[in-house]
Formats: sequence, structure tokens, C-alpha cells
Amino acid sequence: MKDTNSNPFITVAALSKIRFPDSDWIVEGVLRTGLRRSALLAAKPETGKSTLARQLAVAVSQGKPFLSRATTRGAVIYWQTEDEVQDVSRAFTRLGSKEDDENIHVFQGNPESSGCEGIAQLLTEDENIKLVIIETLDDLLKISDIKENTAAREAFDRFATQLMIPFSYRASFLALHHLKKAETEFGGDGLLGASTIPGRTDAKIYLAQVNPDDETRMIWSTKRGGRAIPKTFLVFDPITGKSELGETIADAARNARQAEQRADQTQLFEILGRQPDIEHGALLKDLSGMQTARKLRLIADEVGKGSIIRSGKGVRGSPLAYRMASLPSEDTCPNVPLNFEDKEVPKVWEQ
Repeated sequence: MKDTNSNPFITVAALSKIRFPDSDWIVEGVLRTGLRRSALLAAKPETGKSTLARQLAVAVSQGKPFLSRATTRGAVIYWQTEDEVQDVSRAFTRLGSKEDDENIHVFQGNPESSGCEGIAQLLTEDENIKLVIIETLDDLLKISDIKENTAAREAFDRFATQLMIPFSYRASFLALHHLKKAETEFGGDGLLGASTIPGRTDAKIYLAQVNPDDETRMIWSTKRGGRAIPKTFLVFDPITGKSELGETIADAARNARQAEQRADQTQLFEILGRQPDIEHGALLKDLSGMQTARKLRLIADEVGKGSIIRSGKGVRGSPLAYRMASLPSEDTCPNVPLNFEDKEVPKVWEQ
């Protein structure tokens, strides 16, 4: 007779009747409990992963926001093997860690004999631990060949059995990981190692230097659930070692375009203020710092808005010419300096 209790499948109807524990957001919209997948913080070497991860540990231990996201206060495990513990201690102190915070447990043992087992033991002993930070994923899992899917799957299976299945219902896991040296169009393609790694992990937080000549960092995340961080500049405080979110990349680009448009408009109006009824060719020549297509678009936009008037047919004897439609004011043209000292209003503005 067939043992029905050995059936590994369950119906959706049966699933709907199971009361699963609620997930807690350890970092609102980014890191949560109740998942059998660790999140990743990925960046190239020396980009600031460790500093940001330690800032996160302090924020959770104090229940304070991290990058403008609310946190759930609790103890933290910080498993790392690369830095001396005294240097880690100084870094946490600099980031504002205090004695009355929830505990931050810093690993100082032998990673060869105390990896996942040591973390599991500490999680068993301290039920207040809300976050486990692993620096780095490969150092803990010791994947025999990080580029090979079978080896990665075996390592993740051990990780799931020892840590994620027993403890993820009450703790969130974040593993630091490296990005490939080569740039990729999509962040997930840049994760070092086998394709199993992005597949077996949850939210991905990416940290990158803007370009080789600019030390500014930007951060963004992808998600399976929650609220992603859009590509955003990080504002770093060298005194405290903390980073905060600055402008999003999209806002910075939009603001740059708007500033450029305002500067172009100011230059156009200043030329027309000095040279009423200037002909088309002369106007294009006087407009500087932009390509012809941008000049033509600027003129067409202002004609379309009615701020300047175009006359002439553009043929011999009737050249195209431009003049201001009216005297600019701070309301209509707030970005044009109105430093006209002549008492007499130029005829071009007389309506």
C-alpha cells in the first residue's frame, strides 16, 4: 500500500490553509526574514562593501535607519575573516556603535573549523539575532569551483540545510560578494561565479564607483519582493565613515539637462537683447558652447513657446530673423539676468 504521507507535493488549497510566520523587514523593503535565500551586497574589491556592511550592522543594532530605510532592532552576527578584529572594532566605534546597543557578534575564530556551524550555534544561543552579515559568500561556503554550477549548488545546499532552513524565519542573511572586473550592462550578469549564485539569492544590492576618475559611489538594488533602491549617488562622510543617499542618477541627469537648458535659454535671450532682429545665420554663430542641432532645437522651442518671434521667409530678400516677443520678467524668464541699465526700453520689446 502506498504511503500517502511520503507524497512530496501539496495542493494550493492545502497551502492556503497553512499559517506561515509573517516576514519581518530587517531593512524596510530590502532585507527580510522568512526567506531561504540570502541577500547579496556585491561590488568590486575596494569599493566600500565592508564599510557599508558595518554601517548596516550598527544601524540594526541601534534600530536606526539605514540609507533612509527603517530597520528592526536586534543583535547582529558579523562573520568576516579578512580584517584583524582590532581594526573591525575601531571601524564599528567610528560608525557610532555603543555599549548599550544590541550585540554585534564579530567572528574571530578559525574559518576552517567554524563556518556555518559556528553561526548556527550562535543563532541557537541568541534568539535576538536579527541579521547575519557574511564577508564574503565564497569565504564561508568555500565553493570548490565558484564558476561551476554543480559546485555552487552543492555549497548552497549545505548553506540552506545548516542556516537558512533552521533560522531564516527569524533572521535575515546578507552575504558580501564580488563583481567581475569586466563591466556588464545588467548588474546580475556581473556577479562573480556560476549562474547558480544569482539564482539562489534574494535581493541584490550593488555598489559601484561612478568612473575611474571619480571616487563617488552609487548604489542600487534589485528585488524579488519589497522596494528596490534606484540607482543613487552615495554621500560619504569621511569623519564618521557613514554613507547616506544623495540624488538618484535619474534626478541628477534630469537636473543637469534642465541646468543646460536654462543656460542655453539665458544665452539666447542675452543675444537677442543686444541684437534685436538678428538674422538666423548670425544668431547661430553667436550661440556658443553647443552643436548646431542643439542651437536649432533651442530656437525652435522658444519660437514655439512664443518667447521669441521669427520673421522673414528664409529666402533672398527676406532672411529669417528673430526678436524677443516682450521684455523678459522674473516671472516669465526667471533665469535671465535683468541687468538692463538703459532707461529707454529697446524698440524690439515695444508692443
